[in-house]
Amino acid sequence: MEKKNQEKKNIIRETWRMLSQPIYVGERLEAHLRMLFIISIVTIVLCVVLIIVNLATRQYQELIYTIQSIALQKQKETQLIRISMTDELTGLNNRRSYDTDIGQYKEKELEEDFVLFSIDVNGLKEANDSKGHVAGDELLTAAAECLTAVIGSHGKVYRTGGDEFMMIAFSDAPTDISEQIRRRSVSWRGTYGDKLSLSVGFASHREHPEADIHGLEVFADQMMYREKERYYSIPGIDRRRHIEA
Repeated sequence: MEKKNQEKKNIIRETWRMLSQPIYVGERLEAHLRMLFIISIVTIVLCVVLIIVNLATRQYQELIYTIQSIALQKQKETQLIRISMTDELTGLNNRRSYDTDIGQYKEKELEEDFVLFSIDVNGLKEANDSKGHVAGDELLTAAAECLTAVIGSHGKVYRTGGDEFMMIAFSDAPTDISEQIRRRSVSWRGTYGDKLSLSVGFASHREHPEADIHGLEVFADQMMYREKERYYSIPGIDRRRHIEA
């Protein structure tokens, strides 16, 4: 009897084990499926994040490239404008720059200390004819350096023609500026020449309050030509050799 009871118990235990086994396998499968689902969700989220980051990075790079391209284009435009406004030989402002700047003063009231200077290099043609254009270029460069050094931050210097220069300045003492130009030019010594002579004329708004910009240009030119006449009246200087063709 005891043996039969033991057999019954074994059968029951085995039956219970067999009945409970599918439930255990089902739970493990459900756990695995749950884990796979979570991993899948995390993977999808990571992929989306990576895509967003990649797109954002690409857009950022495109934005940086666009900004750099615009900045480079503006630099080129600025450089072209600077070149178009600059005299190639002397590095000064050129005629176009002078016309642009002087045009602004035609449209507004002139300041009390506004002064226009007209300057001409004496003996440029003789230097070109006797020593070559390298000597003439040296004179022009020396004149530019002389005028720039004297005027400093009180105005702007322009090369408006072959041997012609203009200055827009703000000063209560234009005569002193003219004298400084004369002293500096007299002391100049170059490689191809040892003489720099400049004829300087000026007209100030204070002395000619009734004159407009064009009128001041005329007065400055007239004074410059009187200086030039005095230069050519010096004995030994042949005016015909100095007149530009």
